Amino acid sequence: MITRSRSLGALLLVLTVACGEPEPSAPSSPSGVATTAQSAAQSAAQEADQQWTRSDRQVGSSVEELEQSVARMVASGLHPQLVAAAKSVETLRKQKWVKLDDWAVRASEVKYFRTWSKPDPRNGGVMPAENFEDPEHAIHVIESIAKDLWAHEIDFLIVPIPNRSQVYPDRYEGIDAVPDDFAGIDLGYAKFVLELARRGVSVVDLLPRFARQRHDRSGADDEFLFHDFDAHWTPRGMEIAAEAIAEAIAELSWFDEVAPDKSVDHSVKLEQAIHDFPDDKELSGIRESVPLWFRGVLDAAGDPVPARSQDSPIVLLGDSFTNNFREHASDVTSHIYARIGVPLDVIAIKEGATRIAWKTLARRPSGMKGKRLVIWLMPSKVFSNPILENVGLFDE
Repeated sequence: MITRSRSLGALLLVLTVACGEPEPSAPSSPSGVATTAQSAAQSAAQEADQQWTRSDRQVGSSVEELEQSVARMVASGLHPQLVAAAKSVETLRKQKWVKLDDWAVRASEVKYFRTWSKPDPRNGGVMPAENFEDPEHAIHVIESIAKDLWAHEIDFLIVPIPNRSQVYPDRYEGIDAVPDDFAGIDLGYAKFVLELARRGVSVVDLLPRFARQRHDRSGADDEFLFHDFDAHWTPRGMEIAAEAIAEAIAELSWFDEVAPDKSVDHSVKLEQAIHDFPDDKELSGIRESVPLWFRGVLDAAGDPVPARSQDSPIVLLGDSFTNNFREHASDVTSHIYARIGVPLDVIAIKEGATRIAWKTLARRPSGMKGKRLVIWLMPSKVFSNPILENVGLFDE
């Protein structure tokens, strides 16, 4: 029996509002409208105050940690090699998979590196991923969602889903061995999540964790964090992700208010079992059943823990990554619950994390009543997805 142990050195946040004499209003123009300079100054002051509040509430990966990841990626010299490797395995648009020697990668993942993370010579060598002045850049929609949530005193936590190329670039031909301090590779992704953090958005960057633990050669666990012929995480990857997310949740200033008074009794049952993948015509004869090490999170009676509840103050939005291995009680939600003792309100729709999950949340009759945190387990395709939108969670 394992008892949940959580480090609740949660930062206590006390926001004080100085109450004093109101400052005299600025002189108005003859028409009664503030001058352009006055308006700009007021906006800057409001933005500075808002930024202070956002930064004080940030959890997860710090700006400094994300800057260090960018620096390590630059120093490794692997990014241009990965972009070149992605170009070398370019395939037909109608194909979903690019078949390599001993694994297969999604064509969308290859396209991602050829477009989003490739320097654009027409724009001074700037990658589209870091061209934040582009009005169509995904960061503007994401920031608008964050501001809507903050305005209603709801925290927002983004957890980008690493892909296999970022964690195992050396599985491509022509890629150098990864360095000892390998933090994953994808400068476009790294600069994007860094900019999110600089704008006050809380981010859990899983990529460095995955990179540090990308192999387990003990023979008593899954060696890799991804499958050879499927884009999802192995059960070991699920647990690493859940641990990072749980740590970020426990940092929130209000978490002690909703955490249970006593630990949640549970056990983690580690057992190897055969996993069957869904049929895929393109991978017929290649994708086979494989043995995986499942970590079933069970209650005192040996049943799956009650990890999901629509009444939870914590919403988790995702796709098939969120639901994977649920039948084994080895999904990411079960592992988060085991660590924090609070169930999650989960909306996870296959291929639907970009827009459908958000729309489903917006259509609920109860709306966002009682919610204090929205976690978005975000697929990398969101970064360059033209259908990303702010669905208006608080519209009448």
